[in-house]
Parts: sequence; C-alpha cells; structure tokens
Amino acid sequence: MEFEKIQNNILLIDKEGKCINYIISEIYIEENNQNIRIINSYEECNREYTLKRYKKEWENEKEIKDNCEIRINDKIIKFCYFYEFKKKGKYNINYIFKNNITNCNHMFSNCNKLTKIDLSNFNTNNVTNMRCMFSGCSSLTNIDLSYLNTNNITNMGGMFSRCSSLTNIDLSNLNTNNVTNMGCMFNECSSLTNIDLSNLNTNKVTNMFGMFYGCSSLTNIDLSNFNTNNVFNMSAMFSRCSSLTNIDLSNFKTNNVTNMFCMFKGCSSLTKIDLSNFNINNVIDMFGIFYGCLSLTKNNIFVNDKKIKKELSKYDLKI
Repeated sequence: MEFEKIQNNILLIDKEGKCINYIISEIYIEENNQNIRIINSYEECNREYTLKRYKKEWENEKEIKDNCEIRINDKIIKFCYFYEFKKKGKYNINYIFKNNITNCNHMFSNCNKLTKIDLSNFNTNNVTNMRCMFSGCSSLTNIDLSYLNTNNITNMGGMFSRCSSLTNIDLSNLNTNNVTNMGCMFNECSSLTNIDLSNLNTNKVTNMFGMFYGCSSLTNIDLSNFNTNNVFNMSAMFSRCSSLTNIDLSNFKTNNVTNMFCMFKGCSSLTKIDLSNFNINNVIDMFGIFYGCLSLTKNNIFVNDKKIKKELSKYDLKI
C-alpha cells in the first residue's frame, strides 16, 4: 500500500478481519484484489479488533459521522461504516470535515507504516486536545508541524510518544502557552539526537511525567527555558536517557512537585548532576530516582536536601 496524504480518521481492515492500519486518509494501490473494508466506527470491528485507542469517550466517532464528507476519486459518497473495493486500482479517499474538529486525541495513533504525513490543509484552529496525536508513528522520520495551529491546545501528553524513527523535530511553530500536560510528550523517541525546546512555554504545565523517557540517543537537553513552578509530577522524566552525560537543572523550581519516582533511572552515562537548588518538601515518592545511574559517584552529585541524601545512600552513593 502507498500512503500519500492524511486527512481524517479511519481504520483499515482486510477481508479476513486483520487490521492493516489506522490512518486519516490515504491513497492506496489495491494490487492483490483483496476486499478492503474502511472502518470508521468501532462497532464495525469485532471484539478482537476494537482497538484500545478508539473509544467512545474520545468522541472522535461523533465528529466523523456528523461533520464528515467522504469522497472516493472525487465522488461524494454517502456516509456509512465501511466500503468494499473488489477491483484492482488506485483509490483516492478523502475525509473532509464540514466543521472544524476540536479533538485530535490519538488521531494518528499507531500508524506504524506511515513514512510521510501532510498537514498543510489541516485546520486545527479549534482543537484543544492533541494527546498522543502521533503516538506510535514509528516509521516517520520527520513531521512538519508548521501548519498546525496550537493556540488553544491544553493537552500535548504523549503527542510524539514512540515516534522511534524521528531524528529531529522542529517545535518552533508550536504555541504551548495554554498547555498543562506534557507527560510522555517525547516518550521513547529513541532516535532523536537533538531537540530544541527553546520555544516551549511551560508556564502552565503541571505534568511532565516521562516527558523524555527512553530518549536514548539524546546526549544533551537544554532546559534553560523551562518554567516548572506549577509542575507536580516529574516521575520518570529522564528515565532511560542512557546517552545523557549532563543535565542542567539549575532553573528548575520543584516546590510543588510531589512525585520524582525513577526521575533519572537508567541515565547510565550521566557523569554529573547538580540538584543543590531542589526543594523537595512536598515530594512523596522518589523511589528509584538514581537507579541505574552507573556513572555517578559521590563526587559528582551536588545536593543540599537531606531527603535526597538519604535516597542516595540506598545506591551506595552516600555523601
């Protein structure tokens, strides 16, 4: 199959009920005379293929059914839950929203065969939720975000989670002024070698859980622009960032943080860390915070807080 353009929410299942992909719109070549069904309602999938990422509470289905115009080879088709193509050929399927959508939650989730995505005609002016929007797009090496209007977005949790082939990502066009959730935003982006976070406004962010979890190719992260005044969850934030040699957290405010569980777990290349400005009076859970930090010694960890020193003693790094 040849995927060229993405516009709306569908699930492809072959005649045997096997899930082919979960995408928005596509041009595909039918080469083997298979009966391809296009499913855009989970009711049309049997229990085995009712995917976890497609649930009623996400409200995607209602927006599709009520607001969507469907065209196949430029011919408007009456909305229904599936179509069959019995002949070989090239089918250009476009799902066009009549009204602007407000929810992109898991929209491209687990499109693991997508190698290119075109968002140039995608109107996101009224969208408030981009949670896990590209999650699991493991074949994408690049995502052009320059066309996305994110002015009203409050949730970017898991937005690029498991985009394991991304080597770089340009975030300069993202407006994050209203975002409160960045949890797992870059989770397991294991091929990222560099990331410019200077444009991210984190003033309203409360959740940074697992934000860089598994970014195993990052050697450096510049967090000097981060405002963490309102963050309460930093658990696993840098966990498994195994190539990081240094993290400058001098501007981090941790007064409101309650959870630092496994925050630096598996940062095996980390040779220095300065937590002397950390206030962890409200931290309830910091279990495993330095587990697997094999390159850290008592001489290159700088802390003042007694609670952190006590935790360090569990790792034979007593100061």
